[in-house]
Amino acid sequence: MALPFTVELISDGEHIHPSLYDLVVKIKGYEKVILISKATSGLFCPDGIYPLGNQKIEVKGKVCRLLDGRLAGSVHRLDEALLSMSQETNIPIHIIIAMLTINPAKRLGIDGQKGTLKEGKDADIVLLDHDLRVKTVYIAGKKVFDRGG
Repeated sequence: MALPFTVELISDGEHIHPSLYDLVVKIKGYEKVILISKATSGLFCPDGIYPLGNQKIEVKGKVCRLLDGRLAGSVHRLDEALLSMSQETNIPIHIIIAMLTINPAKRLGIDGQKGTLKEGKDADIVLLDHDLRVKTVYIAGKKVFDRGG
């Protein structure tokens, strides 16, 4: 029996061990799992010290911690969440994509405009390459990012 609440899963290998990703999805059912980043101000920045509210965090590689060593958010991007879930689980890619798209839209009550590609929706689109890296991004049908190649 799936529990009625939604689980937000950070698949960075730090917040929970990758061996638990499949279990979380099995217990909850994929419709009740949302992949999130919990990204901090250290995202896209080199290793170093960055503000987090009135505290400081230290980014080292993919790990983000308060100066006392406690885990503090993440520098894990959503495209990395897709990649890590596809590498660390047996979950089909279309299910992982649903956990990144329609599931959060439904939870926020905006699935009439976002979360899937259908006529009348916002046309927010992320195109990926064969390695699941972001290639092109459209917001409301307008190209806002293109890695080229």
